[in-house]
Amino acid sequence: MKKEKDPENVQRGRRSKARSKAYELEWSKKFNTRRLDALMPGAAARRADLRYKSPAGFTYDIEVKSRISQGAGALTLYREAVDKAVDGNIPVLGLEIRRPSSNKNERLVILSREDFCKIVGACPEEVTDDANN
Repeated sequence: MKKEKDPENVQRGRRSKARSKAYELEWSKKFNTRRLDALMPGAAARRADLRYKSPAGFTYDIEVKSRISQGAGALTLYREAVDKAVDGNIPVLGLEIRRPSSNKNERLVILSREDFCKIVGACPEEVTDDANN
């Protein structure tokens, strides 16, 4: 016999999914792009939520996530964005930090230092990180 789902959990899941899609839509409007479908045609792999092609010629695959607290596994979420990015595109984590006590969320963009250097044209390759030597 199949176990019935708790209606409260079902509602909470639907609200969470709707909220996530609303954040993705808001981010896509900000970058003047559209949300990508979750699955690539003919593939079982998931992909990023948004793809933005900048005037400078860079293509960004943006994974949008929302959390209530800032320290809730940002590194894990960033690695998910890296895994979903298409080779050659710059993976970006768009992190929406929800503030239940106010109407203003904090919005962060997280990418690797190497990708940031590539974008701004800084950080020559021969520079080493003395802190790790």
